[in-house]
Amino acid sequence: MLKKIDRAYNILENELSSLACPKCGEDFVLSRYSLKCKNNHNFDINKKGYVNFLSHKVVENYTKDMFIPRGQMIQAGMYAPMLAWIKSHLVGTSLLDIGCGEGSFINLLDFEGSNFAFDIARDGISLATNQELAAFWAIADLTRLPYKNKSIDNLLNIFTPSNYQEFNRVMSVRGQLIKVIPDRFYLRELREAYGLPLDYDNRLVLEKFKNNYQEVEEKELSYTFDIPENLRLAFLEMSPLEWQVDQETKDRVRKNPPKTATVHVKILVGRDFR
Repeated sequence: MLKKIDRAYNILENELSSLACPKCGEDFVLSRYSLKCKNNHNFDINKKGYVNFLSHKVVENYTKDMFIPRGQMIQAGMYAPMLAWIKSHLVGTSLLDIGCGEGSFINLLDFEGSNFAFDIARDGISLATNQELAAFWAIADLTRLPYKNKSIDNLLNIFTPSNYQEFNRVMSVRGQLIKVIPDRFYLRELREAYGLPLDYDNRLVLEKFKNNYQEVEEKELSYTFDIPENLRLAFLEMSPLEWQVDQETKDRVRKNPPKTATVHVKILVGRDFR
């Protein structure tokens, strides 16, 4: 079995033409286990099988303590209907998962083409390199994506922030951005258990998306997922919502965790950016 660093090297050999230096925009050459541009900006392949394109340290709130239970819930099928809809709408030959976390979403999509994924959280990418999918994993910043102009056919943005200027720069001429945002009753059981407001207002996010694309497709999905008993505590730990409550509330909810999860989302597909 190949080491992760060698697997990443082999993937980069085939996908180098889609990458560009995030510092200067120049092409890369692959030299040993390092990406190098003509301005001598170097980015090494980590032994865990990813490249860190950041030039600054990041304060990481998102750690493996959240990514691991999140991945367990995704792999258990919590988002299967959502992923099925997305898979049926993918086009072209390349897919980029923006803010991929531990990599479960792009792994389950199993896109037959070039797969790229990045996150700003080191713990997420370290876990993502364990996925079976042959993807190029990276730590990167939304404001300086390490991909060439017009190089990506599908940009996937699930529950994560957006930078439309960069998204539109790397989107191919016939490409698209697929963005998933929570809708009104998303994770209502968790909100109820923690005593948090039930309504999620996504109007500003939706408006900003529509202001960036001339052609917008919109799909609302709402269903209830039965949480396996062995994953009910994982459900509590998969979301930043628990950061909003005190330890006493967490302990109380853990004694009687929710048995179901409401998945209520809007899937937005943007093409032909303004």
